Amino acid sequence: MIEKLITEMLQDFVTQTATDVYFMPQGSDFEIKILAQNNLKIYRRIPQNFGMQIINYLKFRAGLMLSEHRRPQTGSLVFDGLQASNHKVFGRISTVGDFQGKESMVIRLIYQLPLMQDSFFFENQYQFLKQQLQSKGLILFCGPVSSGKTTTMYQLANLCSQQQVMTIEDPVEIYEPTFLQLQVNEKAGMTYLNLLKAALRHHPDLLIIGEIRDQATAQAVFDAALSGHLVFTTIHADCAASALRRLLDWQIPAADVAAAVRVVNYQRLLPTINQSFKVLCEQMVVDQTSLIALSSSSISAEWGQQLNECFQNNWISLSTKKAFTAG
Repeated sequence: MIEKLITEMLQDFVTQTATDVYFMPQGSDFEIKILAQNNLKIYRRIPQNFGMQIINYLKFRAGLMLSEHRRPQTGSLVFDGLQASNHKVFGRISTVGDFQGKESMVIRLIYQLPLMQDSFFFENQYQFLKQQLQSKGLILFCGPVSSGKTTTMYQLANLCSQQQVMTIEDPVEIYEPTFLQLQVNEKAGMTYLNLLKAALRHHPDLLIIGEIRDQATAQAVFDAALSGHLVFTTIHADCAASALRRLLDWQIPAADVAAAVRVVNYQRLLPTINQSFKVLCEQMVVDQTSLIALSSSSISAEWGQQLNECFQNNWISLSTKKAFTAG
């Protein structure tokens, strides 16, 4: 019964292209909210016992500890066979309990969207990213949650089918059988830093690092990029310039940033007039000159010009244009 209920709800979530699903205890019930097309709305309320059964079922599927109800846990799983999707849908699960031991869960839904020219408002931005596969060094992908960074990295990496691709993630978000995928496990000593050292011994043609979270990981990523590897990674930043400033704040020498970073790709998924989503990017080629000219940490004027062009071409609404003006 619970499995059937979960499947029915997932069909609804996918139909609405929901990106995040929240199971939150509310008194004697559970409130389910979904984030779809940048709008957070209440999906339904269910009895507490149903809510706990759903959480336990999904925790089991994601390989989490069923007996742990307070400490944070994260995991991932695959939802396949959904009638509302022709592709597998990947779920990243996060759970935590409050001071009363009432557990809540958030599911990030990641869709296996094909990355083609049609996925971008401007084809030249897609072609530019493809060209970077021929280079060595660091490609930084930045943007907020649910901006398609992981999908972009993976689909670009799929173009390297004849090469060795390794990933290090926490957790693995998208299962790709042709890649060698490593998952961070702090308790087992499998940190980003340790896994990076192990990965480099395999001499991958492309190394995907899920996220730069601290100075030590940042330095290890730069060591890999400066040693002749092509490295993709993400960093939390609200524009390309902000991503570079964060690296400098982590005491990465400006000379290393200029030598290692090839491109910073800031991206957003914008809702279109046709009720779909497309990618808009701010792309910065990095060199010593661009670092010297790094006077602000705001979105470039080019972003606004591209946004206006999208509106003038009737690809996006006026409200979307206004919502994404700052990036």
